[in-house]
Amino acid sequence: MRAYAEQNPLTLGLVDVRDECFGGTARQWIDSNGDDQYKIKCSLSVTAYYGADRKHFVSVLDGILAAGDRPGSGVPFNHSSDGQIIHYYRQHGGQEQEPEAPQLSSASHTLSWDPVRDRNRSYLMVTEPDKCRASDPPVARCLREPESGTVAAIRSQYGMVFKLDLGHSDYFTMYKDGRTRRN
Repeated sequence: MRAYAEQNPLTLGLVDVRDECFGGTARQWIDSNGDDQYKIKCSLSVTAYYGADRKHFVSVLDGILAAGDRPGSGVPFNHSSDGQIIHYYRQHGGQEQEPEAPQLSSASHTLSWDPVRDRNRSYLMVTEPDKCRASDPPVARCLREPESGTVAAIRSQYGMVFKLDLGHSDYFTMYKDGRTRRN
């Protein structure tokens, strides 16, 4: 997360961390001949929300790709694989030729942002994170920093919002046969 804020013209506005453990009571999705093979599985998800100036959107996006060009930056997006998106926004500016797809994805990161051209497609806007359910360690923990931070406040202060979803990672599994796995 820090790589995006330190190496780009983005300002970190909100971090949402979810740590949840679930029991293995659901039926298997693919092979439905029995229950899940685990007693408990715990996963962690992290999402960061950044503010940026809408008037400088192309340079912000270009800065993100430039950070990814540097070896070891931690940013998986770069000009060689994702540079066409810069061309798209420079080329089409305010034109309505192709629908806007405000997102870049890699195996471990999804970066999305408020639409620049298709503002009337409000369903593409970055939305507020789900409310934290009551903290119940070790079953569920949720941290939001700052606690009172909102996507609306970031949008109001900076003009637009970028959302970096680092996905979720299963870090602990206890199988029904007693084995455990820690990642």
